[in-house]
Amino acid sequence: MRVRRAKPYVCVDCDYADHFRFQKTQDVDAAAGTWLRCLAHSRAQEQDGIVTAEWVRRTFARRLKRIHELVSVGLLRKRDDGDYEIHAYAPRNQTHAMLEAERASTRERVTAWRDLASSKNVSARVVPNRAEDAIGGASPPPMSPATDSEVTETSPEGRENTDGRGQAPGAAVTPYERVTNAFVPTSTSTSTSSSFSLHEGSEIEREGRVQRGETDARVNAAPERAPLPASERGVSGTFWLNAFTEGVAAHTGRPCTAGRVYLGTLERLVSHHAPKRDVASACAWIREEARAFAAQWEGKHPAKGLSPDGLERWLNDGRHGPPELGRARIVQPSAEEWHEDDWSDLGAVVLR
Repeated sequence: MRVRRAKPYVCVDCDYADHFRFQKTQDVDAAAGTWLRCLAHSRAQEQDGIVTAEWVRRTFARRLKRIHELVSVGLLRKRDDGDYEIHAYAPRNQTHAMLEAERASTRERVTAWRDLASSKNVSARVVPNRAEDAIGGASPPPMSPATDSEVTETSPEGRENTDGRGQAPGAAVTPYERVTNAFVPTSTSTSTSSSFSLHEGSEIEREGRVQRGETDARVNAAPERAPLPASERGVSGTFWLNAFTEGVAAHTGRPCTAGRVYLGTLERLVSHHAPKRDVASACAWIREEARAFAAQWEGKHPAKGLSPDGLERWLNDGRHGPPELGRARIVQPSAEEWHEDDWSDLGAVVLR
């Protein structure tokens, strides 16, 4: 994993203070700290392992003997111009030339990526030449801007090449992406592959019709719903919870409770499923859906139980009921259903 750092950094061994050059000094801790500070300053200023004499005199005004000690053991070298050079600075620590080469490589890579992304966005708006247009030696038509319903890509065999959702690879925006999806991905719904695939099939079919330009009154009429205001949960959340518990209790005949942890789930239900989102209509809708959910799943162990999470999954799955596994197999009849011939079949002697 590549770690990106906002500030420059130096590279040293974890046991650098155990090096034999540091062991020659009188105070190993003081020498190691002085050398490390010189290294960090040179790297931060991109001086390629050089520390100026002015900085040394200002920083170690009362401790110049530490600098002299580092020079004596070979960790620093006194230059002819009076500055100091750190021993073996590069290539473990980057020089100015190495940094410039890395920055140039990064700029080239980012520029190439932006050019590629820009070319994909432009090509997605242009209808490619189709193989059937050139049948009989006719020259293919010129490239022309495409409408929203014509954004497709064809393979050399003339078939539409899509990415599995009805969308051409590289297409920036297609019409079906502006259609509100009734399926609401949640932590409870996306964990079950069967619930996702049942709804995804209808979505793919509808997207394919839009991609081919076919008219679909249901798709065209689906408006894009704006999200609920940020304050709606705090204002109407308590009423949503009461409506859900009343709907479940109306069928079960037992008290039902739901904590405020389900406010986010009820907000998604109202945002994406409720026909009307005002508090009165939304509460009436939640109450009726909760009653129907409890009537279908009470005692059948629904996913997430009789809770708002369970209601959300039930709505996303298309209001499916519990699975029907056939008639229960009776291994032995009850005591009231035994007859004399049943005893005789087992070899028992019936006393009269």
